[in-house]
Order: sequence, then structure tokens, then C-alpha cells
Amino acid sequence: MSYGTVTVQEDKILISLDGLTRKEKKMLQIMWSIDSKEQLHYWVSSLNKRDQITATSLLMLIKYEMLEHMMNDDYTEANEVLSKFTLSE
Repeated sequence: MSYGTVTVQEDKILISLDGLTRKEKKMLQIMWSIDSKEQLHYWVSSLNKRDQITATSLLMLIKYEMLEHMMNDDYTEANEVLSKFTLSE
């Protein structure tokens, strides 16, 4: 089951999550602006319990979408390169 999409454009990874509330979108904007894992942890810990759960859930959704994207990657180009090194009869 997918909750969004992951797109890779050049060296950027674009993540889109579906069905978010305004508050969740705002929280994600804040998360994107944070520079380090430590700062992210500090920000999440500064939230009330309900918002901590929401922030953690959003992070889990992002990780889930990234994993799903990696598992469904198109390996066509890699297979073409590798096929050049297979032994033929």
C-alpha cells in the first residue's frame, strides 16, 4: 500500500505524501528546514505528546515511501550494462 510517491530528478529526491492535513504539511515544512538529525530530534522532543506522535508518524511514512521506491526501482539500465559482461555460448 502506498501513501504517496517518490520521484528522483537529477540529484534530487522528491517525496509526495497523500491526504495530509494543513498541520501535517506545516510540520513537514519545518522538518525539511532542519539541518541535522540532532536538531530534528530536539524539535520533535519539544512538541507535545500528540504532535510528537504525528511527527514520528510522518517520518515513518517518509521512510516507508523511500523503501518502497528503492524496492521498485527500475534496474533496466543496470541490467543492460551487466548483460555486456555475460558469457555467451
